[in-house]
Amino acid sequence: MYCYCKEAQNVWDEIEDEDHRTASAARPRPQASTVLNLSARKRLFFSATLRWSRPDFDFDLRTAVRAGVISDYTILVPFMTAGDPKPSLVQLIQDLPTARRILAFCNTVQEAKQFAKLLNAEGVQAGHYNGCTASLQRTRILEDFKKGPSRGGLRVLATVDVLSEGVDLPMADTCLFVEPRKGLRLRQCVGRVLRQHQQKVDALVVSPPIIQEADGGLQVDGELVRLLAELAGADPELRKSLAENSFGRVCLVDQRMNRSGDSPAVALEEAATLLCTKVYPRALSSYLTADDRWQLGLAQLTQYQQEHGHCKVPWKHRTGSEFALGTWVGYQRSARKANKLTAQQVKQLDTLGFQWDLRAASWEEKF
Repeated sequence: MYCYCKEAQNVWDEIEDEDHRTASAARPRPQASTVLNLSARKRLFFSATLRWSRPDFDFDLRTAVRAGVISDYTILVPFMTAGDPKPSLVQLIQDLPTARRILAFCNTVQEAKQFAKLLNAEGVQAGHYNGCTASLQRTRILEDFKKGPSRGGLRVLATVDVLSEGVDLPMADTCLFVEPRKGLRLRQCVGRVLRQHQQKVDALVVSPPIIQEADGGLQVDGELVRLLAELAGADPELRKSLAENSFGRVCLVDQRMNRSGDSPAVALEEAATLLCTKVYPRALSSYLTADDRWQLGLAQLTQYQQEHGHCKVPWKHRTGSEFALGTWVGYQRSARKANKLTAQQVKQLDTLGFQWDLRAASWEEKF
């Protein structure tokens, strides 16, 4: 959550929640004109996705978890075959008994209705909720969701956008994206399941999937990258985990249907490699600290050394994730000459057999 204040000269205070677009007084945006024209001595604005201003105070997601304000979470990345993802997601829900209250976010009302219908046909208690749902029916649906399946209520609530903000459902423990979201509220959707509840240990976020095409090729939707990027932007621990290619907070699960006879272990390993080499770097590109970037470079160089048996990376070489490894390697030599590398960094590179003086190495190879 971001928080920022605006001083004014008049007589009363004002607090604005969900304030994502209000800009500075110097350059107010049209959307902010109504708010900024109100008389106030001091304004306090809250936003989980601040877009136009720098915050005065940033209470990030990891700080909130450690303070016990919200629940911790795990990201589950489904690995699916191409086609309609709904049957695979139904099977996934059936395989996750600990996911007791699931908010399933869809792209359209029709899609949400279809998903709820499919779940009910497979014995999973599900309901549908949208902006046109009648008031009395909304109340009944939410009460059924709060009761849960153990008391004759709902386990899954399929929706589009109406439940992404401004609703308190702390018993919801799983956020599931039925198909890649095209809107701007991924973080808000996840936030619905992070609220504390006595029956909740950790929340679960089921991300957009990695897809295996009919020819065996793998595809990643940009919404998976965007989801990881938004969460990494709010959670320093997740940023560090992704930079280290760790699966500590991210789990990959094989939900493919109609497999073509390939080895599940090999296919899953290929999907994991895709996550580490293409998805993580793209998700982290805006948030890496200098140390994060160095560790990412070291990881890429380690992989190169394992594949080629040396660290003599061509200057223009880029990895499969478009990381400019050749440039990074060249910079390490310059950085050491300028005493910009720590002793630990030098030691880590030496362990890989890093050649600091290419001319000397070339001379030794020839003679």
